Amino acid sequence: MLVYPFSEVNKVQEEIRKYDPMQCYLLYDSNTINHCDNIIRNQFPDLNDSERIIIPAGDQYKTLERCITIWNTLAKIGANRNSLLINVGGGMITDIGGFAASNYKRGIAFINIPTSLLGMVDACVGGKTGINFNNFKNQLGVFANAQCIYINTQFLESLPLNELYSGLGEMIKHLLLFKEDALEFILKNTDIKNWTSESCILKNIQLKKAIVEIDYLDNNERQCLNFGHTIGHAIESLSHEKKTPLLHGEAVLLGMIEELKLSEKLYNTPEEIRAVLEAVKQKFFPFLDFRYKFEKLIPFLQQDKKNENGIRFSLLENVAKPKLKVVISLEELKNELS
Repeated sequence: MLVYPFSEVNKVQEEIRKYDPMQCYLLYDSNTINHCDNIIRNQFPDLNDSERIIIPAGDQYKTLERCITIWNTLAKIGANRNSLLINVGGGMITDIGGFAASNYKRGIAFINIPTSLLGMVDACVGGKTGINFNNFKNQLGVFANAQCIYINTQFLESLPLNELYSGLGEMIKHLLLFKEDALEFILKNTDIKNWTSESCILKNIQLKKAIVEIDYLDNNERQCLNFGHTIGHAIESLSHEKKTPLLHGEAVLLGMIEELKLSEKLYNTPEEIRAVLEAVKQKFFPFLDFRYKFEKLIPFLQQDKKNENGIRFSLLENVAKPKLKVVISLEELKNELS
């Protein structure tokens, strides 16, 4: 899994030059085409005449229908098995783009150029591609690695603050899972500029990359990365019934807080950890107040792809001490969280 920072843009250029420029295609959403294409044209002039494929922005469009649109476009413009798809966007684009590339003509190469903080530290790293199905998160997907990943913090300059803050959810999760001094770091770094520096982003990527290399297919150790996601994904999916759905990182932060309550009851996890996350929420997400009835989460919890004889969680016994494959029945879950 090759990750190149801005200082190594020439190596990304070398990867792209392995392909005929007329067989290189760029996938954007309706936001990134406006904010990011000029940067791509300046840094990769070989791609100036390459076809741009544009889909609507938003996780609600990470669907099979949009995937079919991508495949139809690739077929219409003559993409073949030697083509390269370059995914330029946040987690939605790298997820659906990787999935589309991995299935088109039994698989073509792709490169990820994440343009959001969340995309940089999480979505584009690890080989998971996928789309939502029947309104449930990431129900269809395959494992497939990008040829390389290009990290350029210049893309973050056009993002609204809530999009930047969304990336904190996954960054904090990685710290809690793997760094014993996580709480100290989180409390110390209260300026978003500290989190969005290239060095901080690359270090956070390395935390995830290390566990992925141990358990690529997500059978054992890698499952710790699901911390905050069982409830978080359910909350995120439910929020799509609202006019303004939650961002993924917002839902993960809420999910971690709820799952820490479970951890405290099951493993006597120090309440200090949840207190720190509550402080993060107050600092960066003061208006994040998504209210719901537990019963509304049940359909989404039941469809979680990790499930086995109950709802399966990855919890936290303490900082850097995850608990994997914790199965809790719906009845127990309702009693603990209500």
